[in-house]
Amino acid sequence: MTTHTADLADSALLAEVDDLVRQWLDVAATKPVDPAARRLAEVLKDPAGLDFTVGFVDKVIRPEDNRVAAGALRELSGRAPRFLPWHLRAGLRLGALVSAIAPGLVIPVVRRVLRAMVGHLLVDASDARLGKAIAHIKETGLSGGSM
Repeated sequence: MTTHTADLADSALLAEVDDLVRQWLDVAATKPVDPAARRLAEVLKDPAGLDFTVGFVDKVIRPEDNRVAAGALRELSGRAPRFLPWHLRAGLRLGALVSAIAPGLVIPVVRRVLRAMVGHLLVDASDARLGKAIAHIKETGLSGGSM
C-alpha cells in the first residue's frame, strides 16, 4: 500500500469514526439525563463542590454524635456551594440554625436527605453494614466485575 493509499484509508476510517460518534451523540442528546448524574456533574464543576461534599460526608454524615455533626453542619452551612439549588441552600442554613438547639432532630433529617440524593454513590463501611453493601453491589452488578 502506498503512502497516498494509506492516507486515503486513514481519512476514510476517521470520517467513518466521526460519523459514528456524531450519531451516538445525537442519540444521547435525546435521552433524559439521570438527576443523580447531573448533580454529580454539578458538584465536580463547582470549584467548592468537591471539598464541600467530602467535608459534609466526613464531618456531618460520618460522626455518630449528633452534636458533633451539628457543629460541623453549622460550620459548613456558610460555605454552601452554588451547585445546590436555592431551596437546599436555604434548608441547609435553616437546619444549621435549628441544629444548635435540636441536633437529634436535625441531623437524622440531614442524613436522610443526603442519602436520597447520593446514596447510590456511598457505601457504609461500618462493620455491621459493609458486608451487606458489598453483597448488594455484587448482586446488582454495580461493581463492573472488579470485585
